[in-house]
Amino acid sequence: MPMTMIELAKSVTDPKLAGIIETLYVEETTLQYVPFRTVAGLSLSYNQEAALPSVGFRNINEAFAESVGVLQPMVEVLKPFGGDSDTDTVLVDAYGPQERAVYDGMFAKAMGIKYLQFMLYGNSPVVAASLPNGRAGAAYDDVKGFDGLLKRIQTAQTVDGLATGKTDGTSVFCIRFGAGFVQGLMTPKGISQRDLGEIDTKPVFRTRVDATMGLAIFNGKAVSMVKDLAAATQVLTTTLLDNAVDLIQGKPSIILMNKRSRGQLKTSALATGVALGMTIDQLGNPIESWGGVPVVVSEAIINTEYNT
Repeated sequence: MPMTMIELAKSVTDPKLAGIIETLYVEETTLQYVPFRTVAGLSLSYNQEAALPSVGFRNINEAFAESVGVLQPMVEVLKPFGGDSDTDTVLVDAYGPQERAVYDGMFAKAMGIKYLQFMLYGNSPVVAASLPNGRAGAAYDDVKGFDGLLKRIQTAQTVDGLATGKTDGTSVFCIRFGAGFVQGLMTPKGISQRDLGEIDTKPVFRTRVDATMGLAIFNGKAVSMVKDLAAATQVLTTTLLDNAVDLIQGKPSIILMNKRSRGQLKTSALATGVALGMTIDQLGNPIESWGGVPVVVSEAIINTEYNT
């Protein structure tokens, strides 16, 4: 059964690991909403829903019109992800063993941002050609990572802000999470934290945090985006956002953007005499919303998507 990071933290018995997982979803709010499906092995084969069959009426003694749904075979490969958190022995001597928790917390925050950035911008095959919806730069061209939404979102699920060629381009993502829609992938081990003690090569205490992770989109209409948004022209408007929300099958779980786009959305909303609403996130904290959908602001979304 898929679990969010909140549920995963509750299920672990090691308080240090629970603290690291908690930092992941507290510092990167998006991870409160992502359900992670457990995958036995290092890959998952599935069918992505591309189109539903048609349904209609018929006359007596008349056959129904033939129609079939369209499924797209997909394969996701899970990738090892994580790193080492080092704390100098001098700091531990000066401030006590709790100092390691400070550095481990910083590492967990960086880990959450990195996973989300690859969830959005990952481009595992190293290629020079532009991605279908633009390009987030060479930092995300990594054969060791996995493909993100910017590469996978279908053209029909894209609303164009028309700022093509700008070096300050960014995007806004609408995502529906859950069974049959978008899920993170993780091996049964989950997130692992190991205290390696003081290492031989330098005077630091080392904590290794890692997981084997990926991303699956089970329905092509579970994600949409407003792309090519700039700072001064081609800004995010309520009309552009509503068009992207309407492309989602059902209702998105979150609308994901950076602070610049949120400011533009507020300005556009106020110009029409409305304001962003309020809801609560998965932890019970107040969060802004649009049309009842949480507006999640993330540090992972960059303003240089097309600056290659």
